[in-house]
Amino acid sequence: MKFLLLIFPLLIMAETKIKWEHENPGCPINSVCYTNMGKKRLKWREEFEHFKGNQAKLLEKIRQDLGIPFKVWAKSLDETDKDIIRWDSPCRNHHKRDDKIYLAEVFTKDLKELNSPKIISEQAFIIKNNKILSYPIPRKEYPIYMDGPDLIFSLFYDGVYFDLKISPGGALGFLESPAKKLELEDIACPKELTEHFAKFNTDGFYIGYFCRAIYDTKGRTFHPLLIGLSCP
Repeated sequence: MKFLLLIFPLLIMAETKIKWEHENPGCPINSVCYTNMGKKRLKWREEFEHFKGNQAKLLEKIRQDLGIPFKVWAKSLDETDKDIIRWDSPCRNHHKRDDKIYLAEVFTKDLKELNSPKIISEQAFIIKNNKILSYPIPRKEYPIYMDGPDLIFSLFYDGVYFDLKISPGGALGFLESPAKKLELEDIACPKELTEHFAKFNTDGFYIGYFCRAIYDTKGRTFHPLLIGLSCP
């Protein structure tokens, strides 16, 4: 009887372990994720495990060697798309029978690499110097300020906090000092931005949008920012 009492908790623990671990080490639970991406996520963790020193230099090394984790949307995926981790989207409008949309993650060295019909990166639009600038941004992540032409993000990925800057062309960079903590104010969307967004959103992927005033620390001025919403 004592033996049975001892073995029962072990069986429960084993079942729990199986339930909460992906078949490919390093992959997120409940995701479609292949061995190569699990190895990349493990490598990301290992790089920071015993890290001491300049985080920006380490991140740049990781970007060149491995790529930086970046959240996107994806569609029309099959078993050949082994470089895209994905989950079913929680949004009803993404569950179309002929063109299903997924929550997804990739590792990328430059956002120009995301120019694929299967990957959808969210876009931010900003009016600056009477021009509309377009930026690819991580899914469901919003910039906290501008540093000249670059958007600044404070991100968290798999146990690591880091600050990322994105140029209008999609180049990635990192901050030598911690990002400033600035609040963005919600504003009414300028007509110029909404008209530009309507032309951009011809396939109806975005079902809404919002606008904020974002501060440029170099220019010391605010600019209107529009971000589309596909899954509010």
